[in-house]
Amino acid sequence: MSGDTMNITLAATKERPLLRFAFGAALIMALALMIGSSLAYIIPLLALSFLRPGAPAPTLRSGLTFVGVVALTTGAGLFFTQYFYEYRLFFLPVLALLLLWIYYTDVLSPSVKLFLLISFLAMPVPMEGMSVALWAFALNRTLVGGAFFTMVMVMTVWALFPDRETVAVKAQGAGGAPPQQRLSRAARVLLITFPVVLAFIFFQWSDALLVLLYIVILALLPSGVKAGMGMVLANLLGGAATLVVYGLLLVAPNLFFFLLLYLAAALLFGQQIFSGKPAAQLYQTAFSAFTLLIGGVVMGEETTGIGTRIVQVFTAVVYVVAADAFLEKVAALPLVQRISRKGKRNLTTSSGA
Repeated sequence: MSGDTMNITLAATKERPLLRFAFGAALIMALALMIGSSLAYIIPLLALSFLRPGAPAPTLRSGLTFVGVVALTTGAGLFFTQYFYEYRLFFLPVLALLLLWIYYTDVLSPSVKLFLLISFLAMPVPMEGMSVALWAFALNRTLVGGAFFTMVMVMTVWALFPDRETVAVKAQGAGGAPPQQRLSRAARVLLITFPVVLAFIFFQWSDALLVLLYIVILALLPSGVKAGMGMVLANLLGGAATLVVYGLLLVAPNLFFFLLLYLAAALLFGQQIFSGKPAAQLYQTAFSAFTLLIGGVVMGEETTGIGTRIVQVFTAVVYVVAADAFLEKVAALPLVQRISRKGKRNLTTSSGA
């Protein structure tokens, strides 16, 4: 009898992270629906990082620190955009340096980096009918308010599904790498993202802002921008799940029904995400794509356009994969390798001196 009780307890302990992930994602999606902002669908995506496998339990101190950092970073983006946007010859070079630093530094967490990037990149691309200043203020309010309520919901979910055995897993990425390697990767990511940033700013492609945001998200993935076919496959899976849920919503367009569908999808994907299998990262990326797509459709102003949004996401994926493959070929050229080796020797000599 005691053995059966122990087995039930162990099974319940193993299921807690999955239940926390699924119910937490669904509750935060409901919160985003109540906020009702045109970019509120980003909030559930950002919240997933607090529920992923190995994520530590948030404390009151860490939650307040996170909200404070988000307020400071988005405030910096608001100030920079409002007062320097009109001076393009100054605004664009400084923006490029800021992006390079964000990609380079290992001091900031991926979540904070994402808030910073959204602040500095989305603010100069206002929605149609809005000035840059008004849009920047509205986005700042959405991100700060969303960060606060997200942390409240995340802490609530952790209280409902505690897991004392969870061990924080350090993210694998630029952090912990030598400065020279981090600088090389940051410069490579900047070469991929900044041309798109310039196109969005000059042409004001606010209708396709999802492409810009998703390119930024792909650039911050722990696996980097070399995921290739795995990245494409994950987004195919996420797009397929989006089409299924969207089709069911056309039959029964009800928000409560949508939340039930989203919860069911979170449970299905979560079983694979927390399985510990090699494909877990693929399912995690797929669920992120699904969250971004279905959230944008349900919270967007358009009643249709799911096909357009899926095309936009795949455009971002294809662009990132193709641009990274191109830069890899350029880096393999003999002339580039000679210049790189010479630069490394000069850097070593100067640091030694």
